[in-house]
Amino acid sequence: MAPEKKTYLVTGANRGIGRGILAEYLSRPNTIGVAAVRDLEDETSKSLSGINKGPGSILIMVKIDSASPRDAASAVHLLRTDHNIHNLDVVVANAGLATGYGPVLESSLDELQDMVEVNAYGPLALFQATHELLMRAEEPKFVFISTRMSSIGRMEKAPFPVGAYGATKAMMNFLVRKIHFENDKLVAFSIYPGFANTLLGAEGGRQCGAKGPPRFSAEECAGWVVTALNIYIMPLESYVKNIIIVGASGQLGSQLVDNLLQKSRFNIAALSRWDSDATFPSRVQVFKGDYNSSEFLESALQGQDVLIVAFGFDVPLNLEAQIIDAAGRAEVPWIIPNEWSGDGMNEKLCEVFSLLGDKRKYRKQIESLEKCAWIGIATNPWFDYSLKSGWFGIDIPKRKAMIFDDGTNLITTTTISQVSRAVAVLLSLPIHSSTGSPCLSDYKNQFVYLESFSISQQDMLAAVQQATGTRPGDWSIEEKSSEDYIEEGRKEAETGEKLGIVKILYGCTFKRGLGDKFYGKEIMNKRLALPRENLKQVVERVAREAKEMKGKK
Repeated sequence: MAPEKKTYLVTGANRGIGRGILAEYLSRPNTIGVAAVRDLEDETSKSLSGINKGPGSILIMVKIDSASPRDAASAVHLLRTDHNIHNLDVVVANAGLATGYGPVLESSLDELQDMVEVNAYGPLALFQATHELLMRAEEPKFVFISTRMSSIGRMEKAPFPVGAYGATKAMMNFLVRKIHFENDKLVAFSIYPGFANTLLGAEGGRQCGAKGPPRFSAEECAGWVVTALNIYIMPLESYVKNIIIVGASGQLGSQLVDNLLQKSRFNIAALSRWDSDATFPSRVQVFKGDYNSSEFLESALQGQDVLIVAFGFDVPLNLEAQIIDAAGRAEVPWIIPNEWSGDGMNEKLCEVFSLLGDKRKYRKQIESLEKCAWIGIATNPWFDYSLKSGWFGIDIPKRKAMIFDDGTNLITTTTISQVSRAVAVLLSLPIHSSTGSPCLSDYKNQFVYLESFSISQQDMLAAVQQATGTRPGDWSIEEKSSEDYIEEGRKEAETGEKLGIVKILYGCTFKRGLGDKFYGKEIMNKRLALPRENLKQVVERVAREAKEMKGKK
């Protein structure tokens, strides 16, 4: 029997964020996307027929002008009679109007009335018209696309005045909250999708004197809205809640803690040695004990939904196996092992960089445990850490660079902050999904591939020179073959020199066709709705930190 189609209605669906949300849903299989637009004959509305659709998915067009008190009811009647639609799973009130960008003193009452009709009366009429169809869905959602300018609690931090516009959005925020509490079955919430580079966003920024266009594309903002809806798509018990981290005070671990704490759903714990002087935020439960004690490890891991292993090179070789074994006895369902590097599924890379290949035994160990599964996070060397420490061949304080091969090969690299954001978003997904939306089980015993930048070493050097205000002539340049660097590292590693392992890692990263990219793998940034990072800003920060680090030595 064919799976039941899910039905999503989006207003303002012919452009900007609304179009992006509609496209996200229509790309799924067995989906009905209802595009509500003000003018069915507008070219932007007609162009919706060209949106890519998943197998079995269909597009329905209806007219809803949010300024009209009757359009929503007429559209719902049409859905019932002409399209046999008798339930709506998600309704997105996206259509909006912004004409008054100044402070309250300068606000026009006529403009305020126009915006109230579109930004508050319209979404309210939409909810009232769709309420019966929403309540026939198993897990109905009503979402209102709002703005940070509507926040009363953070009003003093608003970057622009927009008094009238913010007030009309705030009015609907209140109503949406009431809707949520007045309807037991329905999840209703307002969401600020980000400052999007849409017609409305760009004009608003221009009117308010913003420097440059809005930062985010409409597609990115739409992705965040859909991710938020995915997070609320299942009952609360279908999510992971209790997360424990080994290595929570390290470079990656500390940022994982910070990002996970931003999700109020999670209970975060840290596993720490009994003699460690590491400190953690007050919301983190700390389990201190002897890592060699299987009783301690199992006790600390009892009741945990996720174990994250995030430690560096300088740990006993058998420690990860001991922790995984304890997780198996404690029946921890999800384990993120200590990967955080190259593609562990790249056999050629694993053969050259044996330390990466050795990680396979931990994944196999987890697979052998009846109640456990793993998710690997493939990042390639961390961009900010590797650039600051000089491992990318660029010594910022000394203005020296070692260029591998010709320095033009593009490599995949990820910042630590992007890695930690990705993990927080990943673990916010429902464990299972019956709707085709992303869920944690999609990644069971698989890798999640991340990327901040696809960048050459020459481009890195140019960005550093720009950030430091230096010229190419100010730098001492050495050239080296990546193959020679790998061989050099191999010889050092054979003598027990840990630096040799690092050289092999970075030599493989810069060697074309080896560890430079995630060949044949999908980068998951878009699926996880991760923000695009600004290379210039990241490099400027790294350059400052490298200078400060030198000053402390």
